[in-house]
Order: sequence, then structure tokens, then C-alpha cells
Amino acid sequence: MGLTSTLNIGATALSASQVAIQTAGNNLANAATEGYSRQTVSLAPIRGDQAGSIVLGRGVGVTGVTRQIDEAVLSRLRASLSEEASTGETASVLGQLETILNELTDSDFSTQLQTFFGAWSDAANLITDGTGVVGKAEEAAAFIRGLRNDLAQLTVLVDQSNNDRVVQ
Repeated sequence: MGLTSTLNIGATALSASQVAIQTAGNNLANAATEGYSRQTVSLAPIRGDQAGSIVLGRGVGVTGVTRQIDEAVLSRLRASLSEEASTGETASVLGQLETILNELTDSDFSTQLQTFFGAWSDAANLITDGTGVVGKAEEAAAFIRGLRNDLAQLTVLVDQSNNDRVVQ
């Protein structure tokens, strides 16, 4: 083994160490960067010449730089992102449904039914004649038809949105 071979072994060691130091610096610089994963350098001996029964190496070389990813954490992250998107979509649909039902106001379904049955009660107690019941029944029926139409439109929108997501 000559002086040149010995110097080449030192040069490969310095080159491999330089890549390892650059990778470590990159890891430190990006430690707080969202989405960054740590990298490691893989080193391996460079196969050398055989002198009798002895193999003389030629130094060390970089075989690759790989990202270190914890698959369990990555899987949990993906599941959480999917669940968050699903929950957001559910909240959006429920918000639209809440707008359609318009509960706890003077123009909601329970108020319509209360008015309708109040007209029946008034007619039963002979406070008013039966024509009030017919009018309130028509109002309640019109309200229920409108409610049904609004809910049908919401169903179509949700189905269309789901179909669009499946196609993507």
C-alpha cells in the first residue's frame, strides 16, 4: 500500500465526514420546519484490493442519505387529518341543516305545529269556528312542503359533494 492509497483513504474519509456534517447541519437548521423529517447518512467501506489473504480497504464512501420517518406517527397524522376533514364537512352540513330547520325562532317547525294544534284547541273549546283550523292546516302543510324541498336540496348538495370527493 503506497502513500497515494493512504492519502486516498484519508480523502474518502474526509469527504464522507463532510457529507455527514452537512446532513447534521441541515437537520439542525430545519428542526423547527413543519413537515421536515430528520435525515441520516449511510456509510460503507469501499471495497479494496486483495493482497493474498488480506483485503486492503480503500476508505469509506457515502451510500445514501435517507429520511427518518416514524410510520406509526405518520399513519396517526394521516388518520387525524382525515378525521378533521370529515368533522369539518359534518359541521358544515349540520350548520346548513340548522339554518333550514330554523329552530328556536318564530318560524320553525315546532311553532307551526303549535299554531296548528292551538287552532284545533280553540275550535274544540268553541272559541272560533272550524275555518281557522283549515287555514292553519294549509299554512302548516305549506311550511312542511318548503321544509321538505329545502332538505331535498341539501341532500342533493351533500351527495354531489361526496361524489366529487370520491372521483378525486
